[in-house]
Amino acid sequence: MQMVYLIIEAIAVTLSSWFFTKRYFGRKPLASSILICFLLFFAQIVLVELFWGITGRLYFGNVFLTHIVILIFAYFICAYNRDVRFPKPDIGFFLNNNLLILAFSVFLSFFLVKVYVNLITPTQSPGSMQGHLAFPATWIVNGNLTNPFQIFGSIPFINPGGFETSSASYYPINAELFYTWLMLPLRNAFLADAGEAPFYIIGIITVYSILRKFEVSRSLSLLSGFLWALIPNLFKQLKLGSEIDVICAVLFLLIFEALLILNAEFTLGNALLFGITVGLLVGTKVINLVWLLAFMPLVCFMIYKGMRGRRLSFGKALGFLSVIIFPVVLLGGYVFIKNYLFLGNPLFPVNIKIFGHTIFQGLLGSAEYKMQVASWGLDVGKVFFREGLGLQFLLLILPASFVPLITYKYWKGRFKPNPEYIFLFSTPLIMLIVYTLAINIYTVRYVFTYLSVGLLIAVIFVSRFKWGERYLTVAGFISIIYAAFELANGYELVSSILLSVVSFTLLVLYKKQVSIFYKSKKFRWFLACLFLIFSFGLTFLNAEYDKDEFNRYPKSFSKKEKWQVPIGLAWKALDELTGSGANVAYIGRQEFYPFYGRGLKNRVKYVSINKKDILPYNDPDGLYRRIKDYSAWRENLKRDNIDYLFVAQPFFNNRESEDPNKFPIEDDWAAANPAEFKPVFNNSMAHIYEVSIK
Repeated sequence: MQMVYLIIEAIAVTLSSWFFTKRYFGRKPLASSILICFLLFFAQIVLVELFWGITGRLYFGNVFLTHIVILIFAYFICAYNRDVRFPKPDIGFFLNNNLLILAFSVFLSFFLVKVYVNLITPTQSPGSMQGHLAFPATWIVNGNLTNPFQIFGSIPFINPGGFETSSASYYPINAELFYTWLMLPLRNAFLADAGEAPFYIIGIITVYSILRKFEVSRSLSLLSGFLWALIPNLFKQLKLGSEIDVICAVLFLLIFEALLILNAEFTLGNALLFGITVGLLVGTKVINLVWLLAFMPLVCFMIYKGMRGRRLSFGKALGFLSVIIFPVVLLGGYVFIKNYLFLGNPLFPVNIKIFGHTIFQGLLGSAEYKMQVASWGLDVGKVFFREGLGLQFLLLILPASFVPLITYKYWKGRFKPNPEYIFLFSTPLIMLIVYTLAINIYTVRYVFTYLSVGLLIAVIFVSRFKWGERYLTVAGFISIIYAAFELANGYELVSSILLSVVSFTLLVLYKKQVSIFYKSKKFRWFLACLFLIFSFGLTFLNAEYDKDEFNRYPKSFSKKEKWQVPIGLAWKALDELTGSGANVAYIGRQEFYPFYGRGLKNRVKYVSINKKDILPYNDPDGLYRRIKDYSAWRENLKRDNIDYLFVAQPFFNNRESEDPNKFPIEDDWAAANPAEFKPVFNNSMAHIYEVSIK
């Protein structure tokens, strides 16, 4: 029944977003309308959950009824006596292009197989276990947006006390709010494990829509969308489940789309749309602020041009800027405002300095940052040339960072004589410089945004030349064939290739029949039946997932990460021990999402080992674990009514001991007091104790 409620809720949010789109943005091309609808969809989810989370009433009933009320309001205000029908897109150009059919077949086949595997396999991503799933689980159990405190994280910063803690408690949360929406009715991560999947579809549409605005042909625009989605490393993040880097890349593309819409029609509605897009982006990941700085020359120029074109007075210009800034603060400012109010630093834990003067005090300075990055043993060359970026990178993206600028005198006559093209073609190079100098985190997922913009610029530039279409066609074909063998492996690769061959063959052989069927009234009934089958399938898979979730963790680890099997067995044991629900304290590793158990039945927290209050997350003296006080820890366990203690071997070297394999101090204390800490599970990676403090 929970899945039915979620489907009804999804339909309600989609319809209300579409009604608002048609009411205020109805004169846009279909692709732009779909993208605007998606932005309003995402924004509605974020705002509703922010409201109920801040008020401490984040319950499914409240969220569900709110979306229903918004739908009723949208219908009577926006849809009543107005044509809101969804137009049928033209697919003739697609069916007449075999390369497009090939690209579509490869993407769809690999996409469906990957999503199916995600739906039946629990995530193994540390980022999801520690943050992207763990934080939503905490919010759902507690009914508010209070972030858990994290120790021994796999994304650490080093504080003056010499221990590792995670900075995730201070990060923006828009993506996690989206995952919360998927988890709230189901009380599991079934759909959240494939939470990035819709963003791949939106990314393809966004690339298509942007390129069409630059008068690139429909075929090349759609082909470019598939080339973006099939960048191997970008596509393979779908395998990790509930991550956020593809979401960030897509939102950045949507900023580009919204900026072009604003540039075409400089209206208050379009200014609001641009602000919504920026707010969603900055409220998703801190690094997006840096990418925005690289994009600001183009943004500032185009907004200035729009204001000048409308000859706005100073007051009206401020009004336009206010319309942009308001949704940015509303949708993206929550975490930054909270960090400032509690910690005096909106970007905590980063220590912000300008010309040697500290503006905002934090715990992570440039020295700690460089030490952390250096410890990963990565470099720029590895990121760009040995991490599966495909031929798209070598044939299109990398040249786009340099060629348009060094060949200025050859292309200036092929484009409108507007300075915006200088800013436009400079953007990939600026982003590349910003990445190497400012971001400097050598992992591929941090460059997805740069790759996305670079691909766009390459296609825009090359398409203006006589040989451009031929080059893009050949480069696209080679890139797709090459990428197919990097997108998956094992049985996933075999099944995906077979499905690609079948779908490509059927579409090529029966394109006439497909065209006729698509234009007929039977197609709507086909879509309705497909939706019902899809809904029934999700309901069935969710029931199976929920029943067998904790048996799957050790099975999944045994296939690829055998060394992690013991921790998977410990998660399963804890779920069985806690019965219908218990209070669980944990330490050692930060993958605390599994501690919540089936149906998110448990309350989970880190319990301090001294009298130091762990809220509001900041401890410049480093006293969280430097002072070890058994009596204080015992009282804290008693205060929180802890039923079980889960002690894991640290994921990273234990900085509290010279022995990197030693369990945290809580294990020694529990073992020394068997009367109050009864051992109920023990293996090489985890010890579980039943707590009975009198």
